[in-house]
Amino acid sequence: MYLHPLLGDHNPLIDRIAHHFSTIGLAGTDLLAIDHLCYRVETLSRYSQLKAQLSATDILVDESEINGRPISIFRLSNPLTHGLYEITALELPAPLESKPYKEGFEHAEFLVPSLKEFKEDYFMVDFDQKDLGKEVNPCLALKIDDIGVKFHEKHILDVVRIQRETGKL
Repeated sequence: MYLHPLLGDHNPLIDRIAHHFSTIGLAGTDLLAIDHLCYRVETLSRYSQLKAQLSATDILVDESEINGRPISIFRLSNPLTHGLYEITALELPAPLESKPYKEGFEHAEFLVPSLKEFKEDYFMVDFDQKDLGKEVNPCLALKIDDIGVKFHEKHILDVVRIQRETGKL
């Protein structure tokens, strides 16, 4: 179990998600991987500080402005692990002025082989489908109390590459 020295323990987030999955009948075997975790910060100065600290040990693959604030994507030099999952990427968004966040892990995104089949297999789950029509990386989403969970077919590092090649966010 690797704990990132700057971020702390990611396992409680994934344990809460896994517990919820078991209560709704979602089988972990249908999930290919944990694509990435998102770590939120409370202030822009903390974002800048943590981005610099992470950049010293991990690879900053992208920083883009989305919804009026920067979001950094890192390839982790030492992947985080949870059970059989190896998590190779981290999303670090700067906070939105209108939405304060408590610092810590906030959401996880999972890879599935096919969104269409996943949605059909778990028809009883009330997925948020508003991003299902996105051009670059469509997804299904769930909210578990204060935790966000998304399911999609492309790894975030592949999405960054596609966005660079096509110029589409």
